[in-house]
Amino acid sequence: AVACVIAAEGGFGEAAVQEHCRGRLAKFKQPARILAIDTFPATDGPNGPKVQRNVLRTMAEAALKG
Repeated sequence: AVACVIAAEGGFGEAAVQEHCRGRLAKFKQPARILAIDTFPATDGPNGPKVQRNVLRTMAEAALKG
């Protein structure tokens, strides 16, 4: 799993977030990587903005390869 997060001011440490997850999530739910993004990619729809999960998936695959 890869987590995409919008970091608060000052950023965050990927290791600190992973350690936080280790104490609260089952091992199979723990993200292998944490990606900081500015905004979630979204498209407007009739019911409001919808997050483009396929774009997030592509970003996550690239992060795992590189």
